[in-house]
Amino acid sequence: MMNPRPLRIFVVEDEALLLMHLEALIEAAGHGVAGTAMSGGEALRLVPTLEADLALVDLRLCDGETGLSVCRSLTRTRRIPVIFVTANERRVPLGDEAERPPGTVGDNDPGDDYAGALGVIAKPYTLHGLQTALAFLEEALLDPPPSLAPPPGLRITPAYAVRWALAG
Repeated sequence: MMNPRPLRIFVVEDEALLLMHLEALIEAAGHGVAGTAMSGGEALRLVPTLEADLALVDLRLCDGETGLSVCRSLTRTRRIPVIFVTANERRVPLGDEAERPPGTVGDNDPGDDYAGALGVIAKPYTLHGLQTALAFLEEALLDPPPSLAPPPGLRITPAYAVRWALAG
C-alpha cells in the first residue's frame, strides 16, 4: 500500500562524513531530512520545535553517551520514534525500569525497552540494509501494522514487535 507522504527524519550523528552519507541515503530513499545535530546538546536544543516522523540517533556522540538522553527527550516530549544507529549496540539498555515508578510503563511504548527507542541498526550498515530498514519503517509508522517482517539489519524492540504483531 502506498503511504501518503515520505518520512521526515531527524539525524543525530557526530561524524560529519557519516552524517552527510545518512542524509544522502535518506533523500535517495525518497524521504526528507527534518534536521540534523552533531551532539547531544545540539539535538536537545532542537527537540522542542522539531517536526519529524522518525529520528536516527547515534548512541555515543562527541559529548558522551548522550544519544540516550536525546532518545528519551524525543520519545517522551515529542513522541518521535527513535532508531539507534550505532556501533555500540550492546550499550543500548534493554530497559530503564530504574527510572520509572513501579507499576508504570514508558511514555513511548509499553515496556519502554531500549530507552524508549523503536529499535537499533548496527554500524557498519550497508546501503541496501538502510534502504530496506527505511522502507519497513515507512510502512510501519505511516500505515501500521507493517505487512512484512523487519529486514535483517533492523532490530525492533519487543514492545514494538508486540504492537505490530511481528513474529519473534
